[in-house]
Formats: sequence, structure tokens, C-alpha cells
Amino acid sequence: SLMRLLYDWGASGGLLLALTSGNREYLEDGLKIAFRDAGLSHILALSGMHLSIIGGIALGLAAGTAGRRLAVRFSLIVVSLFVWFAGNSPSLDRSLIMVFTAAFLRSRGIRINLFSLLALSAIIQLVLSPEDSQSLAFKLSYASLTGIVLVGTWVTYCLEPWIPSRILSGFGASFGAQLFTAPVAAGTVAVLAPIGILAACVMTPLVTLYLVSGIILIMLATIIPGLVTCCLPLYGKIYDAVCSLAFFFSAFPKIAIQDLFALITVSILSAVCSILLYAVYTRTRLRRAPDALFAGL
Repeated sequence: SLMRLLYDWGASGGLLLALTSGNREYLEDGLKIAFRDAGLSHILALSGMHLSIIGGIALGLAAGTAGRRLAVRFSLIVVSLFVWFAGNSPSLDRSLIMVFTAAFLRSRGIRINLFSLLALSAIIQLVLSPEDSQSLAFKLSYASLTGIVLVGTWVTYCLEPWIPSRILSGFGASFGAQLFTAPVAAGTVAVLAPIGILAACVMTPLVTLYLVSGIILIMLATIIPGLVTCCLPLYGKIYDAVCSLAFFFSAFPKIAIQDLFALITVSILSAVCSILLYAVYTRTRLRRAPDALFAGL
């Protein structure tokens, strides 16, 4: 039913189908390659970003009519149904395990930081499905989120006095994800797209707007089909912006990993850069500690 509905929307429906179900069969020619060459393959691959958007919409809709506790339970049901609908994948399973683990621990009054939650989820997933450890999606999913949690925090903390945190958090997350996934991508795909750091900062908010708007239109289509028809031209403009930026960023040069020496170099540079960032973060915290104590007086 969803495919029949989105087929009538043309090219914009094909991208929305890919973002909601992982079915890329109806994507415009070259768009999938453009996302890959721009370092944005993770946007088309169903992951925690999609699950958080779906869960956030469900939570927002239920919060207005039910209590907080019921809204959370409703969102858990919705994200579970979404994973069942889209089909299991290591990245979606990781996100679902993290959501349910966090909800369970919070219900028991246990607070846990995001990095510890990620580590606990990895243990649970490996126990439930050991074969996932051989999957590229599993490796990229955990590597990217580890980079987002660690490097994103370090970069944001060090630069927030000079750059607004709203802008900086997106850059830090994108840089961390690219930094930690670089060795994995170099050893498997054999191509790195450094422009992906900037492209993700620009494209993620736009694709989020596109996905949220599309889900709202799908819900409206079951109630007021005529209204959706009037909104499709505007929705098509958002689609055109997404495509234009994807093709624009895909034109930037890429780095080909052609031999073992290049792979080792990428891995060493990634590790050294991570260590240096952590050292700067540690020194920054020590330098700011006396100021924070003095302000507390």
C-alpha cells in the first residue's frame, strides 16, 4: 500500500520509500551513487537516525493526549513496528536494543551515559546475534556512533566558547563519525570521501525535514487525499534541494585506498588524530576547572 501511494508521487516518493523502508528500487538514476560519493551512504541506510525520527514523531503525537509514561510506551511500540516493517539489519537492531535498554534502565532509576549504553548494547547484540559481528553495517554503525559520542563531545567542549554549540555539535558529530569509520571504510569500500564531514552537516537537517514532512503527508493521505495533492509541489522542491546538494558534494575529489600501505596509513592517522583530540580535550578541561570553581563560589 505504501509503495502504491508513493509511486504516484514520482521521484520524491522513491526517495521517501528508500528512507522509510530501505527499498532503493525507485531512486532517481545516479542518486544512490551521488550519496555514496558524497560520503552520505549512511543517510540512505536505515539506522538510528531514522529510528529516532520515527520515535520522536510518535512521542510527540502521544504526549499531547496521554501522559509521559504512556507516550514513551507508545513510541517503543512504534519503533518496534518500524523495525519489523523495514526488516532487521545490524544498524537498526543496534538502535532498537539501545532504545529498549535505555528505557528499561531509566524505569529502574538507573542513569547511564551514552558511551556505556553503546557498549552494553554491543554486548547484548553480540550475545543475541553473534553473526552480526561479521557485517559491514554492524562495524560502521558502532564505529560511527562511537566517534559521534567521543569525538563529538571533545570537539564541542573545546570550541564552544568561540562557535555556537548548535552549529558545532553537528560538525563534531560528523567529524567523529568520519574519523572512526575511516579505517573500516578504507578496508572494505577502499574509497574515502572527506567532503562527507561538511556534507553531513548540511544534508542531515534537510533530509530530516524531508523525512518528517513525508511521514506527515503519508498520514494526511489516509485522511485528506486532496490536501496532499496540493502539498506535493512544495514537497518536490525539498526533494530537488536534496538531490542538487547530493550531486554537488559528490563532485568533490575522493581518496582511493589502493594497497595495504594506504590502509595502514589511514588507520594510523585516524588513531593519532583521535589521541590528539583527546589530549586537547583533557588539557582544556584542566584549564577551565579553576574558572568553573571560582564561578561556583
